[in-house]
Amino acid sequence: MLDWFQTEEEIIIYLTVSANADTHHVQYKLKSTYLEVRERGVSLIQAHLPHPVQVDGSNWQFGEQTLCTLLLQLAVPCNALSQLGITCCDTY
Repeated sequence: MLDWFQTEEEIIIYLTVSANADTHHVQYKLKSTYLEVRERGVSLIQAHLPHPVQVDGSNWQFGEQTLCTLLLQLAVPCNALSQLGITCCDTY
């Protein structure tokens, strides 16, 4: 399962991992415009991001049961981008 939503300042992504997965089994790679998450070498998400994120302000964590949450902090808030004429994704 992959689910996500976006606020003016961040993107929150929910991924389902295997029931027996822990932090040793999940690899997380984030660059300002690239995100990759793998579990035991299998890609769960691999994406070039349309807008830069703050790598140092972003994180990931395991939640309840098999849920992995990624919090990506946008480098420039959506309202600032829209003032420059750049369209952000709609919030969900």
